[in-house]
Amino acid sequence: MRSDLPEQDYKKKPVIRERAQKLFADAQYRTGQGALDLFLEKVGMDTRQLVMEAEKLMLYIGDRKEITVEDVKAITSSSAEAITWDFTDALGERRLSEALKILRQLIFQGEAPIGIMFAVENLYQNLMQYRAYIDQGWLKLSSGFGANAVQWSNDPAMDKLFTQLPSDPREMHWFRTSKLGQQAASVRPARDALVPHVQAGAAGKKLQRRRVVPLPEAPAQNPRTARLQWSPSGTDS
Repeated sequence: MRSDLPEQDYKKKPVIRERAQKLFADAQYRTGQGALDLFLEKVGMDTRQLVMEAEKLMLYIGDRKEITVEDVKAITSSSAEAITWDFTDALGERRLSEALKILRQLIFQGEAPIGIMFAVENLYQNLMQYRAYIDQGWLKLSSGFGANAVQWSNDPAMDKLFTQLPSDPREMHWFRTSKLGQQAASVRPARDALVPHVQAGAAGKKLQRRRVVPLPEAPAQNPRTARLQWSPSGTDS
């Protein structure tokens, strides 16, 4: 399998997805609902890691020929990038013992503390913002699976706010949006972090922003100080 990939992440992801689909299809394996998304989230965007983990996964399920989410969870190893997502997911879902276990793994692997701090800060800023979106009625989550699990409203005030952010949250992959939304639902919003406040008036809905908390730009990557993948909101991971 070719290892050349575009430099930009947003261009890499569809290429990696296409290669994974072809890899499984050529071996006559089907990926069940959500299985391919979870697999790609775990292996990241390294072609060698993708091939190794795909071969291991197909050997694991044998002649069954259909790969499920449970199969991916059971056998697929996380890349360094995916381990970071596992850590922030455990924090967001309040699984403290698991978060501490993954944190020890990250430190053992040599991940810089400053990188871990950036990941935690980014997580909680995302949770505060997504909680505001849910409270405002802009984001609704359903119990379904797939793109229909996430629904954004058609609100002009929301459109106006999102155009001011570095990345539009609606462009994030539904799987990641659903996770963030579920985690954010259990977070108590801080008064100074409420992004939108919509008030109905004689002229209709009017956006009154108490304080817009912009998402931080990704800091310059320095392999000696921070090796973790920085993932601003509005991007898929």
